[in-house]
Amino acid sequence: MTADQNDPYVVLDVAREATQQQIRHAYLSQLRASHPDTRTPDAPPGDTTVQNVLDAYEILGDPVRRADYDQHTAFRPGATPIRVRVTVHRTPGPPSFRATPVRWHS
Repeated sequence: MTADQNDPYVVLDVAREATQQQIRHAYLSQLRASHPDTRTPDAPPGDTTVQNVLDAYEILGDPVRRADYDQHTAFRPGATPIRVRVTVHRTPGPPSFRATPVRWHS
């Protein structure tokens, strides 16, 4: 599965600006098309398609979770990604902390 197929908007085949009604309609259509009891014989077999549709609607069906998803995927129309370089400085020698067993005193 590619990264695009993990995107709930791609799974449900809706635009990022879609309304809740459009998302629900796409969810029901996709579910009917991929459900094992109702799919056509030429549809791809397997329950992974159904699970992908259910997972996508779980995120996009709830406005709070959808806003959280959009914020964490940093979707901004027309924005370009920013490359960040992280440098880790390590000091030679043992770590500056020591972990010991936990002792419980009642």
